[in-house]
Amino acid sequence: MSEKSWVGQSIARVDAVDKVTGEAQYVADIRLPNTLHMKVLRSTQAHAQIEEVDVRRAERVSGVVAVVTGQGSPYLVGSCIFDQPPMATNKVRFVGEPVAAVIARTADAAHQAMELIRVEYNPLPALLNPTEAMAPQAALLHEKLGQYRHLPGFYPQAGSNIFHHYKLRKGDVCEGFQQADLVVENRFQFPHIAHVQLEPHGAIALWERSGQLRIWTSAQSPFFVRHSLAETFGLPHTRVQVVVPYIGGGFGGKSDVTIEPLVAYVARAAVGHPVRLILTREEMFAGTVLGR
Repeated sequence: MSEKSWVGQSIARVDAVDKVTGEAQYVADIRLPNTLHMKVLRSTQAHAQIEEVDVRRAERVSGVVAVVTGQGSPYLVGSCIFDQPPMATNKVRFVGEPVAAVIARTADAAHQAMELIRVEYNPLPALLNPTEAMAPQAALLHEKLGQYRHLPGFYPQAGSNIFHHYKLRKGDVCEGFQQADLVVENRFQFPHIAHVQLEPHGAIALWERSGQLRIWTSAQSPFFVRHSLAETFGLPHTRVQVVVPYIGGGFGGKSDVTIEPLVAYVARAAVGHPVRLILTREEMFAGTVLGR
């Protein structure tokens, strides 16, 4: 029995028909009954203490179901070190960090309420490059760096901004330099990059009254998302369901957790309702630090 050779043949993509006919469903296309809309107020400060988050006017907007802040939140997420709250608690550490979120019956109501939230900051020194951050007297971004849970093989330096310190030694460097015909030394700097996928990050989280969490998300690593959410909220893996429809581009920018812990955290204020967040392009640049 001979096997057909695929070399030189035109092979149709399994998703081709769905995509060219518009039948493919992405997160933004999903419509669930009783869905609520979520908007996020983000930090305008690179590094600052949060003195007050005033949500009183936002709560009075018609259609608003809940306004959520990070105050008192015990949750920390991460991949190799668990140091990132889904929403800022007592301080912000980058421009774009979530400070509060509004859940409302319409996107317009959520946006209107979001703009009524007032945050009082006490600015702290901003660290704009790694050299500044590593300086011995630099302001600490994470005062509890030495206390965070982290995976084996990582060595955070308590009392500093250095998340991981290791030494690599092989051979005699001085001897190598002496024997070399040419030694070139320089300092290289690369700008921050974004993946700029055509589809923005999006997620819909639903806490069922039974305590189970269901989330629809544009993620490249659904099992890692499930594991992270289960760990964050103290759930067995069987109580977390992650649904990934078609993904409109990822390129690694959706390979870890990004907005899923944030949406799940906020959605706990509206048990029984799906809570939907689709990022704007600007938010993708500044607000997906968990996946960078």
